[in-house]
Order: sequence, then structure tokens, then C-alpha cells
Amino acid sequence: MLEPYLVKYLDKDKLTHLAQESIDKFTEISGVVESKLPQNSPYSPGIMASPDHDAFRNLARISNAVRQDYLKLKNEPAIGRVVINFPDKKEIKVYYICRAAPPSEVKNMISYRAPLGRLAALEVGEIYDMGEETRLERFDEQDIIKIQHVTYIPEKNAGGWDSRKTEYRDSSDFQFKKINSLIKILEKD
Repeated sequence: MLEPYLVKYLDKDKLTHLAQESIDKFTEISGVVESKLPQNSPYSPGIMASPDHDAFRNLARISNAVRQDYLKLKNEPAIGRVVINFPDKKEIKVYYICRAAPPSEVKNMISYRAPLGRLAALEVGEIYDMGEETRLERFDEQDIIKIQHVTYIPEKNAGGWDSRKTEYRDSSDFQFKKINSLIKILEKD
């Protein structure tokens, strides 16, 4: 019998939950970055009393890098999802993995280049020390079990977001599953 806090991630309806939550997250991420993209850079020479050209160039370079990250996220909101179980606390954390620096407004989203991005490389079903794996002291001595791993190929069409050829694996049976469409899972329900 599953612990109650694990049910929606490992029971028979887990793929329906995964599909709905993933599509909702894609929509949230793309909505946030689209709302930020049309904004002009807040850094213009007029905002500085005595412009320092090197400082302005650095600010413009940073602003451009953020814009490029948002453009990536607009077209590819997430490339993965990991579900981490903290068995001592009986708590679950879901993290969405992306290729760019995520906007701070979107919770539980991490770049694969960030220390927490290391969670994507862990095997499903194994026990790890989160502090050791992520090299983040705030997680020292916290055992975790990665109970679910998803790899997405997101695409947006007229009906909204979907993911094609999604790869799924969880700790209930350790079998890789290929999901051709998250939308089709929801339509079956």
C-alpha cells in the first residue's frame, strides 16, 4: 500500500496527473516569459546621471542574456520533470528542468546547469543524500528517493501545449514508457 502523499505520483492515475500538471506548467512558464519579452530593457543611457559606458554595456549584455533565455523558454518551457521523495519528512518536491535560467516568478523550476539540476541525472528508485548530490549545504544529511523522471519534447499547437515522445519512468515498476501525447492521455479520461 502506498503512503497517502505518494498516491498521485505512483498510483494507477499517475499518467493523467502527470499530463495535466505538465501542460499546466508549460502554460504557466510560457505565459510568464511572454509577458516579460515585450518589455524594453530597463537599462538605457538616460537612467544614469553620468553614464559609465562599461557599466552600461555590462547591463545591456546581462539584459540580452536574460532575453535570450526567455526566448528559449517561450518555445521550450521545460525539458524534464523529477519528483523527489523526502521519506523522513514524508514530503514530495516536484522540479521542472529547463535549458535556460528560469524566471523567479515560476516556482519549482530549475536550470539543468544549476546545482539542483543534478537531480535529473539521478537514477529512479535509489536513495541519495541530497546535499551530497547537489553540493548544497542546506540539504546536508537529507535522504531522498527520486520516484519519477520525465523527459519532454514540448510543442505548442493551436490547441495549446503538448509534449511528443515523452519518456517516463517511475519507481513503482522501473519501466520506461513512451508517451506520444500528453493531450491524448487527458482525452482518454
